[in-house]
Amino acid sequence: MLVKKIINFSKYILLFCFVTLLSIFIFFQLEKYLTILELEKNSQILETRLGQIEFSDSLGEGLVILHIHGSPGGYDQVFGIDKKYRVISPSRPGYLRTPITSGKTPTEQAELYKALLEELDIDSVIVWGTSGGGPSAIEFAIKYPESTRGLISFEALTGSWLEAKEIDEYFLSASDFSLWFFLKLSEVFGKRNLVSFVVPDDVNQNLILSDEVSFKELKKLIWTIWPISMRQAGFSNDAEMFFDLNLDLQKISSPTIAIHGTKDINVDISHSIKLTEAVKNSKLHRIIGADHYMSFSHRNEINEVVEEFIENL
Repeated sequence: MLVKKIINFSKYILLFCFVTLLSIFIFFQLEKYLTILELEKNSQILETRLGQIEFSDSLGEGLVILHIHGSPGGYDQVFGIDKKYRVISPSRPGYLRTPITSGKTPTEQAELYKALLEELDIDSVIVWGTSGGGPSAIEFAIKYPESTRGLISFEALTGSWLEAKEIDEYFLSASDFSLWFFLKLSEVFGKRNLVSFVVPDDVNQNLILSDEVSFKELKKLIWTIWPISMRQAGFSNDAEMFFDLNLDLQKISSPTIAIHGTKDINVDISHSIKLTEAVKNSKLHRIIGADHYMSFSHRNEINEVVEEFIENL
């Protein structure tokens, strides 16, 4: 009798586990499907003379900012830019719906941006390169000075990144499900746990957690690495391109500002120092105590710096 009860109980446990796992998987598939639909709804694809490129266009009426995202990323990683500007944000090749064949090197990617702007009938832009978007933004400023009203190097790579060969193997091999499950689990353990996923410094964590807008924006950024399968080709290409990178910084003639956090452990501030030492018409703005996610912990200071730079162009 006891054995029969144990067997029946075990069946219920197995059934419960099966139903739970099936529910999780169905929820994952649904969320992935809806996320991809949302990504496709908020962007466009253009066939340029150099290949396909995906981009978003804020359709603002002010100055045009060409925003180049970091690694891993996509057109959806636009944060900290005032809505009064028109922001063109392409997905770099290998990210989301821009094929890697549209341009592997920073120079090829810069040429692709120019082809995109030609299709949109845009003559000049302020180029904003964030982190891994720095090299192709810099190449654009070098190659097309007549189209570059100004260059904003935002915690950006400006030369070889020797850590590229040690780039996070997890992101290169992770499945969409494993990353989704990890991020969902991180959220379960509270806001600080999620923030600490990318922001190691306690002071910067507190700055973000004390501002609901900053927290929501950072959470949104964290989720822009998912689905990771749609970004792995670009991430892998970045690792290859950034290890041995030679940018002719002295050829930049447009007004330039480098904005960098003094506690950035992802891209050292020496990259911005190197840029501003090489470019005559440039300046470096240090965000004291900020790390690589300063868009969220120090957004007011950054907004003021960017606004002043643009107004003085």
